[in-house]
Amino acid sequence: MSNDKKCFVIMPFTDPDGYENGHFDNVYQYLIKPACEDAGLEAVREDDDERSKVIHHSMIKKIMDYPYAICDISSKNPNVLYELGVRHAIEKNVVIIKDNKTESIFNINIQNIINYDLDVSKLDEAKEKIKTQLLNTDNDSDQSIISLIKKIKSGIFSENKNTFAKELYLEMKKNDLGQEQYKTLYYCQEVLHNISLKNKHDISKNKEEIKNQLKDISDKLIKLNETSENHTMMIHSAELLISMHSYISENLKMPELLDF
Repeated sequence: MSNDKKCFVIMPFTDPDGYENGHFDNVYQYLIKPACEDAGLEAVREDDDERSKVIHHSMIKKIMDYPYAICDISSKNPNVLYELGVRHAIEKNVVIIKDNKTESIFNINIQNIINYDLDVSKLDEAKEKIKTQLLNTDNDSDQSIISLIKKIKSGIFSENKNTFAKELYLEMKKNDLGQEQYKTLYYCQEVLHNISLKNKHDISKNKEEIKNQLKDISDKLIKLNETSENHTMMIHSAELLISMHSYISENLKMPELLDF
């Protein structure tokens, strides 16, 4: 099946305390996969070995390329929330689901979330809702989340850095993000902004220095995701990370700078 009919599935692979063994495999087999098939799509999920890597090329590529995605935020798995942040960062829609045991996450509640029963024999209603959202993906743009992302993205490589910093700070306060987290994000944005002001010749002359700066940014953003439980923070840090990869690979066409 061609990629335009594939749906990338973001979900836990292990069953945490309080869940029966094999629970999420059952959710995939009896809820997510059939819902995709009913919508004329093929469900695809990364296997456990691949997904255990923090930033894996195959996973990122599927999140970026596949027109459809489903994310199960049940148990609030941090890897799942990070991948959801990446999907939102590239301004692509995603159907979000969770079991009725998992409490709502405040910063995700601005998007419609489909709840499903822990009893896999009671999944028909949720299955139909997932199918409907998948079929309406092109008409549902998650405006409240996407508009925030567009605002952040427009300022990352902007010459008006002070205006961007002010807007980022206001977003941080509105979403209850800590001062240290804001400082880390702004530092990473500032380094990327300064790199964007250099021409390709200057970057080539200082390739190792630039490469070290990019590695430092990457490490800081990944650590930010690992230590934060705030969905908005995950969106911001994932957006910066994706923008960094996109700018270096596509604008500068110097992917070797990301080989670290």
